[in-house]
Amino acid sequence: MSRLEILESQDMYFLGLLSLLVLQSKAFKTNFPDETIAELSVNIYNQLRAAREDENILFSPLSIAIAMGMVELGAHGTTLKEIRHSLGFDSLKNGKTF
Repeated sequence: MSRLEILESQDMYFLGLLSLLVLQSKAFKTNFPDETIAELSVNIYNQLRAAREDENILFSPLSIAIAMGMVELGAHGTTLKEIRHSLGFDSLKNGKTF
């Protein structure tokens, strides 16, 4: 096998693996309750607007919710309760996907 053939086969292997990873990532869907994200969006906007009245605001409430959801997975006790409360996830049962 020539060096070019080896590189081409490695490229094809990489592309195949990448395709499988992309397909798998599409299989998992995050189901945040719409009203929870809407409330979170408004709350964050109001806090940012109060802090920076004369500036433009750009943020992603869904990204914040997803990141805090990951933090929530490692939290326990009072910290977990505070995170769930601040995100509006109080009404969700423990272990329920959102």
